Amino acid sequence: MKVQNISNTQQNKNFQGNVIIVNDLSAIPSKLVRKSAQTLKTMVADKNYDLLIKQNHEQKTVSIIAQKPKYCGNPLKPHVETIINQNKDLYEKAAKNSMDKFEALPQSLPKRAWNKVKELYFKFEDEYYEMLEDLLG
Repeated sequence: MKVQNISNTQQNKNFQGNVIIVNDLSAIPSKLVRKSAQTLKTMVADKNYDLLIKQNHEQKTVSIIAQKPKYCGNPLKPHVETIINQNKDLYEKAAKNSMDKFEALPQSLPKRAWNKVKELYFKFEDEYYEMLEDLLG
């Protein structure tokens, strides 16, 4: 008699964080990212979030952003961003900094806290709309 091996998906979560380059990188940042790419991939491989690399051409900086994959690049969702000079070879340190700060963030408010927020909103909802009407018109 054979016994099937049943895997429990709740206990065996395989996280596969990715390194994603948002838009394009110019020559020097591209070279530096390629140089540290393997290290960045191994750093985030077992994490439940991704590292996004994004260049700001006007400010000549590169941002390393740690964020959940479902929010990919949405600045309104929880994320941690470390900004470095685009010509410096600090990608691994910046990624480590973003990852540490992201892991320290509370991933969600406790239910009790949400209930307090809802209470306050509904308590002051009318006053808020009155203030908006006064300001707008």
